[in-house]
Amino acid sequence: MSASEGVKELDRDRLIAGLVDGLIGLSTGEERSFPVTLPEDYDREDLRGVEVTIDATVHAVRERALPPLDDSLAALDGHGETLAELRDHYRAALTEAAESTDAERFEAAVLERLRDAATVDVPQTMVDREVDRQLREMELRLAGAGLRLDKYLEYTGQTVEQMRGERREAAAMRVKLELVLEALAAAEGLEVDEADVEREEERVAGGRRLTPDQRHNLHHAAHHDLLLRGAAQRAMEIAKGEG
Repeated sequence: MSASEGVKELDRDRLIAGLVDGLIGLSTGEERSFPVTLPEDYDREDLRGVEVTIDATVHAVRERALPPLDDSLAALDGHGETLAELRDHYRAALTEAAESTDAERFEAAVLERLRDAATVDVPQTMVDREVDRQLREMELRLAGAGLRLDKYLEYTGQTVEQMRGERREAAAMRVKLELVLEALAAAEGLEVDEADVEREEERVAGGRRLTPDQRHNLHHAAHHDLLLRGAAQRAMEIAKGEG
């Protein structure tokens, strides 16, 4: 795997783990090849956890020159006219990001607790359909990257059945959560506004012309997705003691 050409800032918080250590010490004109294991949250799911070889050539080494920490920095950044205003801007942005992260973690914890506390029979046919859906999505992502599924399997040394087996437990948990949320929606008498369903349809369709059957299936999927979102929101309200 060849490293992309361009300027790379050696920041361990922004680059793949191991990449910085592999590049440190190189001077202009030097080359080095070294292995790196891609992280489990790598953008391309098919490459998560895969060990690749980085071929790096250093064309130039530069040192970042930081601007002075005064009002001119605010003007350069474009957020405020003074250093105090710049600090206020980023303080507010960081606070908002932290609150969003906390809310996401809280929702994930509540839904996990709700799922695990429920006793639900999960039909294997639904699990199989969920695994099929995940594999179809993966095949589409591979195709978008110019790689066929059979070539990917050859590269990783896996079989389709092994891939299905690896995904079965997570698929079962996803199906169980959906069944629990459907039950919560029914118990709480939740309904979905048809106008919201139509807007969701148009968003997902993205202007594409659909056949009547495709439109019907999309309508059903949009209605179901919004119902689950509503049930998840209701679960958050209950967990917060809001009734």
